Amino acid sequence: AQSADSDRCVSGNSPEATLTVIDGLLGDFDLSGTLDAPDIDLLSDAVNQGLHPLSFDVTADNLVNDSDRELWVEDLAGTFFGDADLNGAVDFSDFLVQSGNFNLAGGWADGDFDGDGLIQFGDFLLLSMNFGQVANAASVPEPTGYPWAVISLAALLVIRRPRLRA
Repeated sequence: AQSADSDRCVSGNSPEATLTVIDGLLGDFDLSGTLDAPDIDLLSDAVNQGLHPLSFDVTADNLVNDSDRELWVEDLAGTFFGDADLNGAVDFSDFLVQSGNFNLAGGWADGDFDGDGLIQFGDFLLLSMNFGQVANAASVPEPTGYPWAVISLAALLVIRRPRLRA
């Protein structure tokens, strides 16, 4: 979690594990001022290289791996794997982006959620596991499909009911 002075991140992994963020936002690797798709792409590239550059170690455990990607997506960006536009919701627009790029090379914004540079079935699984998730949604219980089916059927019966002639 970031501290109040917003220039240090202390991990709970060990007392000496501290990451210093210089002039910016933790996880903003391209220094754009926002957490966006190029940032997760840069982090994914660092994970794939296996060199553990500490500038990408957002978990402050001296490793750069999928744990850093998970923390970036879920905690720093506050969203889910499958959210191509990083708007906090995994929805049909994310599916359309991914399906339009299926079997192509690309990054997060194209539908590459596992960070391997290719949009394939594993990425689709990540999207499908989180489809419908909305970050920071108010906890309002949503109706199940059954009541809506009954309401729709009743509406159809009312509309199609033959009118009595006088």
